[in-house]
Amino acid sequence: NATTEWDIPSARWFQNRYGYLPTNRTQMAKLISGYQWDNGLLLGGSMRFDTGRPINRIANWPQNDPGYGKLFVTPRGEAGRLPSTLTFNLHMEYAIKLGKSSLTLFADVLNLFNQQVEFTVDETFYQTKAHWSDSSVPNNSWGKTVKRTEPRAGAVGFRWSF
Repeated sequence: NATTEWDIPSARWFQNRYGYLPTNRTQMAKLISGYQWDNGLLLGGSMRFDTGRPINRIANWPQNDPGYGKLFVTPRGEAGRLPSTLTFNLHMEYAIKLGKSSLTLFADVLNLFNQQVEFTVDETFYQTKAHWSDSSVPNNSWGKTVKRTEPRAGAVGFRWSF
């Protein structure tokens, strides 16, 4: 299970490799709750809060020089953070007795308030050089949104237990 990361013939690859890892979040909170009435109705929900992940400034290894991989322009994770996210989900189900079996109808709403915040940004700070001797050209799309959190979604279904 060895990797090729240690085979690169340059110490440049090792620069700025310390710092926050990509999934570092300073705070997270989850709350899950539900209640079932005697008539078979169940209501539940969840809330999740996450602080933003760190952002990197990355440059790609020059195309025509020996070596490969991503180079960190500044220490890993020190280019700011993505925004925090707060997500609410709802669940409702109703069980109906049918003789010795039970039919349960359910509905889910995910991301109830449809808050689509930045989830990933372009972290490539410089355009890829052809050689080390070429000058660095800033990437105009650095820091721009690549992905957002999922939009509101719903699901309905049934479960028949017999």
